[in-house]
Amino acid sequence: MNRALHLALLGTVALLPQGISGQLYSAGAAHMAGTLALSQDEACWINILFLMANLCALPLGAWLTRTIGSRLLIQGAGALGLLCCAISAWQMSATWQLSAWAGHGMAAGLLTVTAQTLVLRNLGFRAIALVEGGLMLVATLLPMGVYPWILARLAEDGLWPMAFAVQLLPYGLLLIWPLLFDWPERDKRRQLPFNWLQATLTWLFTCSLGYLLLRGEHYNWLDSLKILETAQLLLVLGLALVIALRRRWGRAHFLRISPLQNRLAKLYMFDAVVAGFAILGTNLLIGTFALAVLQYSHVELGKLYLVGFGGMMVGLVFSLVVTSNPNRDPMKVVPLGVLLVLISSYWLSGGQAGSGLADMWPGLLVRGIAIGILNVTLTIHILRSFPRRHIPEGVALFYQFRTLGSLLAAALFGRLMYRETQSAANLLGQSKGLNAGTDYLNLPEQLGHLLLAGELKQQALAVAAVNNFRIFILAVLLIVPVMVIFMRWAKAEKTGSQKMEVREARPVTPPAVSAADGIDHPCERELAQDLIALEAPWGRER
Repeated sequence: MNRALHLALLGTVALLPQGISGQLYSAGAAHMAGTLALSQDEACWINILFLMANLCALPLGAWLTRTIGSRLLIQGAGALGLLCCAISAWQMSATWQLSAWAGHGMAAGLLTVTAQTLVLRNLGFRAIALVEGGLMLVATLLPMGVYPWILARLAEDGLWPMAFAVQLLPYGLLLIWPLLFDWPERDKRRQLPFNWLQATLTWLFTCSLGYLLLRGEHYNWLDSLKILETAQLLLVLGLALVIALRRRWGRAHFLRISPLQNRLAKLYMFDAVVAGFAILGTNLLIGTFALAVLQYSHVELGKLYLVGFGGMMVGLVFSLVVTSNPNRDPMKVVPLGVLLVLISSYWLSGGQAGSGLADMWPGLLVRGIAIGILNVTLTIHILRSFPRRHIPEGVALFYQFRTLGSLLAAALFGRLMYRETQSAANLLGQSKGLNAGTDYLNLPEQLGHLLLAGELKQQALAVAAVNNFRIFILAVLLIVPVMVIFMRWAKAEKTGSQKMEVREARPVTPPAVSAADGIDHPCERELAQDLIALEAPWGRER
């Protein structure tokens, strides 16, 4: 089998389950909570455990790739995913489900690092772009555009466990893949000791940050003692982790930070955070507006995402054209993606409580194109830029930073939506008096209050959603100058290093006169100078 085709198929099978699991909670959280007899607040731990386990598994996957090799790691992650899918499909206990969701996140993180490392290690420039484009379609674009509608239909019919039963097939294929096909690379195993100190600090910092961002949106961060204590713990853990990594505490290593030594790599990690923030930020704003303001069901929201999926495919094709040609600079299309994000957000910010698909489809389509350009182009270009020896750690760091950008958007806009709704409700209540109003004078007083409160809530949600779109536009406009400064800072180092390389590679002209010193006869001296000139022709040019 052709190597590129082999890796494309293997990567597709490895990344297919995580797209389904990642979107199932968003599309069917309420139905899952009802089946498992959980409150909405308790059910949110499904998503928290999934994301925390995924973030913790990424650096572990980089270490295991070097230690046990890609073949055993893919089979082990496949076995873990197979077990967790069997539990999620047939065991309806809340405790078992929460444990299984942590396993889903762990398997997804391990498979992401291994599959991406295999592709980046064994393919050329153009083949990487094409195969990565296909993997992005399976792991990101389909889950954002098509899966929400399908999974919402399953959840409404009470069939959400079928989403896990379907995943048994790809996980089973991963277990027997080495028996069916030759492995695409020779496994290299190293006896690397495990640095428990670095690993513990990394996992504690990751879990604290995930908890702060995912749970902080439910509290007032300035008043909640629990959140303040978590923030203080996060600062201490972050400082200890940085010192441990830079000074290499411990007798071994866990997560190498060598891929981040140059400025360009730091710029790429910042771009990953921005991409995660922009993509999930717009996704959350659209979902909140459709569900809370337009009173759409998750199935109807999935139809909105289908419109955006058409734009994502256009952006995907555009990105592949740019990234498959070595003469083009993919970073030059990033401003175009940012501009399209701003245009789509401005269009969607004009939505009202009576808006519908006919009003929103242009903004959704433009947003889809922007996601296709930003997400695919940045992912291919950044992953392909890592040196071969840094690929596992580079992949893990990239996905960690992108996921943290997404969590930052979820925490920020979730909290802002709550505050904006409260503020708008107070202003509308003051303007209308909250005393049944003139429209409800002929109704009983209690019923009038209820109807007026419902109307105020609907208007307050609409105002809050529109304000959130405007805040998002302002946030992107503030990020753009920072990106420009960051790019110039990174290019300054690159230009300086290129000048240094040219200076070091410039040949040194041998001194012709000194080589003929000590020769007294004029003819012999002239002959020696001619021989030197022939051996070093650049001396003649000078």
